[in-house]
Amino acid sequence: METIKQVIQTLTGYIVPDTDSGLLEFIFKSETQHILNDCNLTTLPNQLAYVVEERTIAQYISMKSMDILGSDNLDVVTSIKEGDTTVEIGGTSNEERLNNLISHLMRSRERDIACFRRLKW
Repeated sequence: METIKQVIQTLTGYIVPDTDSGLLEFIFKSETQHILNDCNLTTLPNQLAYVVEERTIAQYISMKSMDILGSDNLDVVTSIKEGDTTVEIGGTSNEERLNNLISHLMRSRERDIACFRRLKW
């Protein structure tokens, strides 16, 4: 969970309090189960571990958006670079950029999830 906390801080400038560790754990388990159900799998492939982490980060930011937006050290990223790809987070206000960040984190890996889907018989 420390990696997830660090990424949240990097993306938003918000320091995740230790009291939210249980919430992060719950979200992580929930997102893991969601992907397992969606793909009809019993164990999570290593290739999807980062997808669960990104979705956990997005869910946490969404749940805590008012706390994050009210934070004195708020600094929502304006772009994310992954390898040779850069994604610009649009929006003129911190709230718009935060919502765009959440949206990007939740939807950016749908193709990766689709690669592991299996049919139920």
